[in-house]
Amino acid sequence: MSVSGDPFCTSAWNGFLINLKHCVKFYFAQEIGGFFIFMGVLFITGINTLIFWGLTKIGSTSSANPLYPVIAIAVLSFLLSCITLGLFDDAIRATLMCFAIDMDLNGGSP
Repeated sequence: MSVSGDPFCTSAWNGFLINLKHCVKFYFAQEIGGFFIFMGVLFITGINTLIFWGLTKIGSTSSANPLYPVIAIAVLSFLLSCITLGLFDDAIRATLMCFAIDMDLNGGSP
């Protein structure tokens, strides 16, 4: 709607046709982006959990088991990194849609 000024239904149909025309590019970008987001979530969760576990072992003289706090940190780190890195998925989709519209408006070259 913002690019062409057409009504909503016409713009939705045109967006659908652009998705079909550039389906392979959209799929490839989503898969690569999804892989990087997944790896980021795993690394952030692992690093946060390891740092917390290390901090519990550094100054501890007691034999208390830090299992439950470590699990809580792992779950919270996982949830927060999923929420934060999930925004990149939308950014990938929006950037690729702008690229596809630009290619269509300029005869195939961006």
